[in-house]
Amino acid sequence: MPQNAIIRADGTGDYTTIIAWIAAEGGSNYGAVTVGRVDGFFDQGGSSLFLSGSAPNGLKLEAFSSSIAFDGTQRNLCGLKCSSSTRAVDFVTSTDITIDGLEIIYDGTSGTDRCLEDSSSGTYTLINSLVVVESESRIYIGNFVFTNTVIVSEALSSGPSNGAPCTYSGCNVFGQNSSDMLGNSDTSTNTVVYNSGSGADFGGSSTQTNTASSDTTAATLTNIVIADNFVSATPIASKDYRIISGSPLDTNGIGSFVQTSGGLVITTSPIASAESFGSPTITTGVVLISPVAIASAESVGSPVISTGVVIIAPTA
Repeated sequence: MPQNAIIRADGTGDYTTIIAWIAAEGGSNYGAVTVGRVDGFFDQGGSSLFLSGSAPNGLKLEAFSSSIAFDGTQRNLCGLKCSSSTRAVDFVTSTDITIDGLEIIYDGTSGTDRCLEDSSSGTYTLINSLVVVESESRIYIGNFVFTNTVIVSEALSSGPSNGAPCTYSGCNVFGQNSSDMLGNSDTSTNTVVYNSGSGADFGGSSTQTNTASSDTTAATLTNIVIADNFVSATPIASKDYRIISGSPLDTNGIGSFVQTSGGLVITTSPIASAESFGSPTITTGVVLISPVAIASAESVGSPVISTGVVIIAPTA
């Protein structure tokens, strides 16, 4: 099978499930990292995903395209959901593994269940991804590297981890927890935590650089107001975890998935001689591009332009 295998449920790819891909490719040696390109969202039911094998150049699961990759909002377009009574994804190989752009949704059954488990000695990295624990279960057990990743603990009493040290860089972390969201042994850089429960956002002895919190435990921004920083005032309920462009978080370089805005582009048609049109009203965020040659007999009314509008109208 190819080094860059397509995982697609309808059978038009190389494998129809992520489980089938790792079973076949976990020990492959292509002289470079072995890649599974995930094209779709896979509900595994009660079956855990065991990432195993001895691929000497590492393993990687990535989104098939940017259009389905995690974009700061939960869309269930690329990744997996699991309801196993033990764990969702277990890393059971010393081979380094990277997950990039996927959504991992876990609905366990108890506080000892976990979404992610480190059962070996490799370096396990999640980049540009989403990790959601829907039930009263742990987010992870073991050591992980989270980069530009959103981590969400939805249940009120779920325990984030077992205390093993993890590294967070550019992450958005949300919880409703009675326990601390990030632990005393964690290292956090450019990361924001918003815990609406009674637990602290950051552990008291954790290592922090340029962090933000909804309480007083962060290194840079404390007591942040959710409406001033996030697109949604209720990120967990709305499943929209993006940061407002120009917000305190954005200007301080904290967190990831900053909202971008785009304007409507309108191109006009040529105007015949002796024609006229009234006073157009253009709303905020619209760009009017009018490469029109206006004849001498034409007349144009006075346009009313709101803030943020650009008119480009070269004349003859």
